[in-house]
Amino acid sequence: MQIERKKGQLVLTEETHREGVLAGSTYLNTMIEHHVLNSIGSSVYNKWKEEKPVDAVKFIHDKMELQKRNFDGTSPIKLEVPLSLLRILPKQVS
Repeated sequence: MQIERKKGQLVLTEETHREGVLAGSTYLNTMIEHHVLNSIGSSVYNKWKEEKPVDAVKFIHDKMELQKRNFDGTSPIKLEVPLSLLRILPKQVS
């Protein structure tokens, strides 16, 4: 990143090296959600999203976004799973 003064204002410019890979914010959200989905099963995850849409939105936007902003590529991501999702797991597993 670079900060410059232009016309009396400070301007923040992000400079990146293009590698031709999909790594934008939306792509990362999708990848994280797919990881969660694959870890617990699509039927469980989709049922939870249908039954608890507010919890799902909070999980995606609050928990995932926080991890994404702090991700440096060297440490594993740790997501705090909502209680409403944990409660539905035993019902689907048995």
